[in-house]
Amino acid sequence: MADYDDDKKRFIFVIGAPGAGKGTLAKRLAKEHDFTHISVGDILRENADKSAAIGWHVKNGELVPSDHLFPLLRETFRDCSPGCPIILDGFPRRLDQIRGFEKAFGPPHLVLFFQCTKDVAKERVLAREEGRENDTREGFETRYKEYLQLNPPILDYYSHLRGNNKLVEVSVVDIPARIATLDGF
Repeated sequence: MADYDDDKKRFIFVIGAPGAGKGTLAKRLAKEHDFTHISVGDILRENADKSAAIGWHVKNGELVPSDHLFPLLRETFRDCSPGCPIILDGFPRRLDQIRGFEKAFGPPHLVLFFQCTKDVAKERVLAREEGRENDTREGFETRYKEYLQLNPPILDYYSHLRGNNKLVEVSVVDIPARIATLDGF
């Protein structure tokens, strides 16, 4: 049972490779279906100057530990409308985050995995308009390697261990058709 104080929150996790379109598509989902969009990466970047520990992890491209991340999420969730589904873009990144999140906030209602080839993902990252600090070839390769290492256990957890159809795998080519199936979520 979650120790979070609002059991009306419904969470949707959005995972995929760097450059798969998680942020762009999560924003679109939120707008079209009246969900709340929360970018975990944006929250961490916004708080990097406020916390030395978070700032160090963000600056060095390291994953921020859950004991630093979850209080930020809790604070952010409190500002969300009760009962409004929350799309968590870019979360989870590690298997241990799943267990901690489910204990603290409850399980997600849905996990969207945006599939994207490495070539397409790399092209998108290098062409980003906002030009994040680590949107370089080297930065992409580091993040993609991390994604290849950390993502399979997450997919396995939600596809086999949970066995309850929470995982929806979507090719980025099929996005418009699959987004339409979320009506009435």
